[in-house]
Amino acid sequence: MEMDAILFDAPIPGQSLTQDPDTPMPYERPPEFTNFEKAQEYLFDLMTDMGPEILEQLNAGIPVSWLGPQFVVMGAMKGKWNPDLMLLLLEPSIYITLYIAEMGGVEYVLDFDETVDNMDPETMLKADNHIAKAISQSIDKAKGALEEGSVLDNMPQSLLGKVEEMGNEL
Repeated sequence: MEMDAILFDAPIPGQSLTQDPDTPMPYERPPEFTNFEKAQEYLFDLMTDMGPEILEQLNAGIPVSWLGPQFVVMGAMKGKWNPDLMLLLLEPSIYITLYIAEMGGVEYVLDFDETVDNMDPETMLKADNHIAKAISQSIDKAKGALEEGSVLDNMPQSLLGKVEEMGNEL
């Protein structure tokens, strides 16, 4: 029941077209990085700074092919780079994750297929618990946002609201 509420608590199609243009989302602005080398250096610094967390995820059985690209996708969502540069950074993110795993002495899996086929039951249970915990935290966060107030109360003024204001001024 709770999961259904979260699945349906999504933006409606076309909602982004009614966002206030004065406060664009981070990915709607010009990207912070347009140079591949500089973006790759930023990604390397970010991921190596988060090395202990990455090692914990790898120990839990999260595959390298899933973990590395998450940093690249989040960077695109935060406006660090555009989707084209994001695609170019996918491969380096995997190599950086492998580097962190090698330096940390962690046994890693490359893909979910390898994980399911070769993972011992204890590690599989650990990974399942980790994923369940992440889902539970997401649900709690969504509930907290709903309890703080209506989502509509916190939404930015839409373009239609501006048109109505302009109509009242005329």
